[in-house]
Amino acid sequence: MCFLGVLVLFYNNQSNQVKSLALEAMSVLSEWSNLESSTNDLLLNRFTQFGKGSSPVIENWEKQYKGFGDRLESLLNNPYLTRQDGIKERLDGAYRVWRFTEVRLNNADYYFKQIIQSGLGEKVMVNGMLHTMYQMRMQNQLSVNEICLLEETVCVLESLDNVTDEFDFLFHSIVHDMNAAGEVYLKRVRALLFALFFSAVVVLIVFVLIYRQLNSAQINRRVYLESRKARLMRNLCKNSSEEELSIFKKKEVEYELEISIDKPVMIIMFQIDNFNDFSHKYNIEEQQSKILNFCFMFSAFLKETGYKSEYFRYEDEFIVYMLNSEDSNNYELFEQNLRKWHKNNLGKQDFSVSVTISDICLDNQDLDRDFEYLQRLSEYRYLMGSNAFITPGSWDMVPDEEFRYPLEKQRQFEETIKSLNDEEALVLMNEMLDYAKPYGPETIKRFVIRFAASLVSVVELLEKSYHLPPLEGVVPMILAIQKKNTIDETAAMLEGVIIQVTDACKKKKSEKHDHNVELIKDIINSSFADFNLSADQIADKFNLTTSYINRLFKQHTTLSIAGYINECRLLHAEELLKTSDKTVAQIAEQSGFASMGTFFRLFKKRFGLTPGEMATKYNFNLTK
Repeated sequence: MCFLGVLVLFYNNQSNQVKSLALEAMSVLSEWSNLESSTNDLLLNRFTQFGKGSSPVIENWEKQYKGFGDRLESLLNNPYLTRQDGIKERLDGAYRVWRFTEVRLNNADYYFKQIIQSGLGEKVMVNGMLHTMYQMRMQNQLSVNEICLLEETVCVLESLDNVTDEFDFLFHSIVHDMNAAGEVYLKRVRALLFALFFSAVVVLIVFVLIYRQLNSAQINRRVYLESRKARLMRNLCKNSSEEELSIFKKKEVEYELEISIDKPVMIIMFQIDNFNDFSHKYNIEEQQSKILNFCFMFSAFLKETGYKSEYFRYEDEFIVYMLNSEDSNNYELFEQNLRKWHKNNLGKQDFSVSVTISDICLDNQDLDRDFEYLQRLSEYRYLMGSNAFITPGSWDMVPDEEFRYPLEKQRQFEETIKSLNDEEALVLMNEMLDYAKPYGPETIKRFVIRFAASLVSVVELLEKSYHLPPLEGVVPMILAIQKKNTIDETAAMLEGVIIQVTDACKKKKSEKHDHNVELIKDIINSSFADFNLSADQIADKFNLTTSYINRLFKQHTTLSIAGYINECRLLHAEELLKTSDKTVAQIAEQSGFASMGTFFRLFKKRFGLTPGEMATKYNFNLTK
């Protein structure tokens, strides 16, 4: 960039110098024009003075002439002018023309003096010399010598005019060429700037590409080393034989490992909770970024506590740390600090992590055994929930062989579901889960699968009994339930299925009951005039018991079937008493009452009036 700036300044200076030369040449040309115009004044003055010595005009002209010569020589000696193609030669030509003009002026001065000394000055005028000469010649007023003198003078003056015209032409061309040279310099500057800018862009692009290649090579090398380190530690954790230990020692320096296999090793396993949700929520790059950020935080914690560590990914959702402990007696203190760190950092990332630690491995040939134990221990996250902190003493276990599947509880649960008592069913389910938890994660997982299978069987039976369409999510429940990360998630899913199926059956049952009640109402409304109509007769039509149908009808109408029959008969009797001229006996019979006493008693209780009082109230004369 500095070099570019220097070049630009240089070419700008060159362009300014050339333009200043052009201005100077124009100044010289202007001065020459002034000198040329004063020449006529000189000649006229010389002619009119008749040789009486030098006048101020002549002295001034001589000073100007000498000063112009100095200016012209200075312009010729300008170092910037020598670098311009063709201009120096033209300026030399102009200088020679000026010198020739000086000679011509001296000749003109000489002839003028001759004219003055010969007395011709009195006969001719300078401004009209040629015309006067020929006029006097025609009149034979001049001698041959005088005519020759005048002709020589006129020739010198004409030559002087031609020379001055040539000088003007040369200087005009010089000024034009200098301006053109300045423009050429400006074009060169622009072309140079473009070329340098393009070169700088190319260099920058090449530099960026090289930098990216180098950076990519470093990243690839780092990724390669990380992958090789991870594979080396993974192989050692799976098989810590003497052969693998020797391979690890050989690669320890090459892979720049922080840990040493000759010292006691502690293994810590982190597990990303709900990894399926985590992998669906973020793409691969985002997952790696978040996991690397978490590892950076934990590695910083280990450095603060004085541990050297290395880590590797295991089966996607696990992050395994191997670290060296100088002193195996500080295990409890380290566990306390790790618990605090885990608790304080739960909310610093948008995914939860459970941690599992085991005892320090003093014999490195037992690393594979300790790693296998650590894997089994990490499965207790299923019982402890998300963000669990699992240690060998975190859970009181009961041997697997003591577990007996609670068949009696299972039968009670199935009967409770069939009776659509979801609250009692949930209580029984939680009791069975609590019974299975102490037997460990593998046992309770097997129990959950068997329990889910029996639940699916009950659901299918209820679907057939209540004519329900297949409930969504129930049939593939066994597959889905195996993907749950904790027992709480599993229990929530089972609870949802139980509530879903009982609610669907209750709704269907309620709809069926409503339909039966409406049918009973239709039968009563169309047959209440029948003396034999009763709850027993209606129950027979539905193939149900009288008590059940009475209970069902009362749940929906608050009346028993007999009460609803009497209500329909009384309302019909009331309508007839108000609108017809029939007798009370006829109305009672048409309303379905077999006994007049029963009719009067129920009518009085229902309306507060006897049938006759109601008929009188509405102005009917009914025959009793």
